Amino acid sequence: MSNKDIILVKLGGAIIEHENNLTSSISQFQTLIFKKNIIKKVIIIPGGGNYANFIRHIDKKSHLGDDLAHWEAILAMNWNAFNIHNKFRNTNLISEFSSLQKTLKANSESGEIIIFQPFAYLKYKDELPHRWTITSDSIALYIANKCSLHICYLIKDVDGIFDKNFELIKTITTQELRKLKQHNLLANLNETDENIKLSRPIDQYSLELIDKYQLECVFLNGSGDKNNILKYFSSSSENKKKFTRIIY
Repeated sequence: MSNKDIILVKLGGAIIEHENNLTSSISQFQTLIFKKNIIKKVIIIPGGGNYANFIRHIDKKSHLGDDLAHWEAILAMNWNAFNIHNKFRNTNLISEFSSLQKTLKANSESGEIIIFQPFAYLKYKDELPHRWTITSDSIALYIANKCSLHICYLIKDVDGIFDKNFELIKTITTQELRKLKQHNLLANLNETDENIKLSRPIDQYSLELIDKYQLECVFLNGSGDKNNILKYFSSSSENKKKFTRIIY
């Protein structure tokens, strides 16, 4: 099976913790696999969501320390993976990286959605820094590289990254993105802004991994009935697609 038939996606907390968003995202991947035959296998890496946010809160109050907070947050990703699998029982829940590799190499005629619990593999390898600036975005990029994939998809409740004029940036290099952030040229939003969901840039360490592994990272909106995932993979017209692609 070619790596072109396999994609790895990270589902953000705003997707996995809202029933409509999660159902929409999963159903779009099911359509791409089982109806359109555009993709063979989808590997889902879940974000930590509110479980990880709770651990962050406890860490601030009780000072868990970087190591314990790091592993507890990754356990939150495992728990979210279990919850997604419980809701969509036709998915394949995998917790061992060796099993993931065997599944990806199998020349099965039928497609599948794989939900990967990353804790055991990350604990064994322990190659990522232990700090809160390393998010599940970075972990998804790390695992994509370990799977010999060249693109990682971040599925969130935003269309992508927006500039200060609220224009969607479709393609940007890591160097250009760093400059925009440094000079405050991205959409400047606050918690009361009605456009708060327009732009949530990727974490800084993810940019380092994109450069290190020479990966592409694509933001797609998995919210509700937007069908942005389907449009991205199915449509030949770039004008119909909403995304941000970060390249090295």
